[in-house]
Amino acid sequence: MSTRRTASSQKKSAMARKKTPRRGGSRGRRRSSSFLPRFLRSYPRWAWWIGGLLIVFLYIWAFYYFFVSPTGFRWRALYGDAEYPEGYEIHGIDISHYQGTIDWEQLKNAMIEGCPVRFIIIKGTEGSSRLDDNFRENFNQARDYGFIRGVYHFWSNKSSARDQAYFFLEKIHLTEGDLPPVLDIEHKPADKSVEDFQRDVLTWLHIVEDKYHAKPIIYTYYKFKEKYLSAPVFDDYPYWIAHYYVDKVQYKGKWKFWQHTDAGKLPGIKGYVDFNIYNGSYYDLRKLCIGSKGESIFEDDEYDEEDEEESHWHRNIGWAFLVLVLMAASAVGGYLYGVGQIPSQTAMADTVSAVKVNPVVTDTLVNDSLKADSVAVKTEAKHEDKAASEEQPQEKTSQNLHDKYAEMDARVRTGAYKITGLDREVKVRAGDNLKRIARRELGSDDMVCYIEVFNKMNASAELKEGQTIKIPALKLKKKKQRDD
Repeated sequence: MSTRRTASSQKKSAMARKKTPRRGGSRGRRRSSSFLPRFLRSYPRWAWWIGGLLIVFLYIWAFYYFFVSPTGFRWRALYGDAEYPEGYEIHGIDISHYQGTIDWEQLKNAMIEGCPVRFIIIKGTEGSSRLDDNFRENFNQARDYGFIRGVYHFWSNKSSARDQAYFFLEKIHLTEGDLPPVLDIEHKPADKSVEDFQRDVLTWLHIVEDKYHAKPIIYTYYKFKEKYLSAPVFDDYPYWIAHYYVDKVQYKGKWKFWQHTDAGKLPGIKGYVDFNIYNGSYYDLRKLCIGSKGESIFEDDEYDEEDEEESHWHRNIGWAFLVLVLMAASAVGGYLYGVGQIPSQTAMADTVSAVKVNPVVTDTLVNDSLKADSVAVKTEAKHEDKAASEEQPQEKTSQNLHDKYAEMDARVRTGAYKITGLDREVKVRAGDNLKRIARRELGSDDMVCYIEVFNKMNASAELKEGQTIKIPALKLKKKKQRDD
């Protein structure tokens, strides 16, 4: 009986405890929200939702303003399709390491809107220290597969314009038939004025133009051009405009190239690639290329042998004429001097009768004077001929050096370049052979013949890591020399 009462009382006490509110629980809830300031605890739940949505909206706006808006056209490939402007027949693409390894066999037959790909512009350098990983491969293959090729430099605000220009010239070696160098510029440093920024851009353009004797091409999007590069001086340079997903170019000025989409697809290229059109005919595009006006881009460094001989002949005639003039002037001067020393007939008769001097003495004095002048003229002419002859050894040495190597290999004799001396020395890397070194240092496997003869080696020779290989200095021959 007592056992039943005890069990009953335990059940009642348990039920009573359940009905009694727990203070500890309320204190626990207050602690969970205690990290908020006291004035925020009283806001209703809908206010928290509105505040959260405002924060998300602010984040999206900041992301768009600082990251998407400056180059907003580049983000449209995420949701846009490639568009093809009507009325243009000359199509091309621009590539970099982002396109990965390209199947050039497939690409050579690629078509854009029924038109073949005519030109390819390749990323070369960035800033003052970065060479695109795929540049060498892309640069050589573009020429080998018959495309008109060009190279662009991506502008960096972290190095000076002069350093970037010289780095571009050091790493990129364009040849006749290539498009002029391209400056890809999309950002202005925040700490520079527009005037200083434009001065830096012109520095790069002038240095590169001085090398290739061709106006470099400026690439940028049209709003950037209007805002920062609208000075009249930039209108002298061909303009490559980036303007996506529009039916026509909104830029009012003159332009040569139009990058109209970055969502293009072509066989041989994995992923997207930029599509471009040229504003003109294929003939106009060829005329834009380096050397199309009949002027060699190496005209300051090259000398044609026939022109040199003709110049030497004209120079010798000039020296001979000058010597004759000096001799004639000396003779006239000597004669006048001698006449001044000859006394009159009366005075001479008096002198002869007085001192009995032979008149032949006077003639001797005149002859001695003329002889002295003649010796001086001959000595001067000898020095002038010696100076003229000293101008030739360097050119003759360079030509003799090339002739020596040309006799060793027919490829060098008929090639487009001539060897003028030593350019630099490089160390053999692991797995290197002469062809790989030629591709890396001279830009093409076909240039291996110059390294072979210069080092007196065969292309199949085994190389040791760390071995020194001499790279010859090359100059482009004149067209007539190449034909011969």
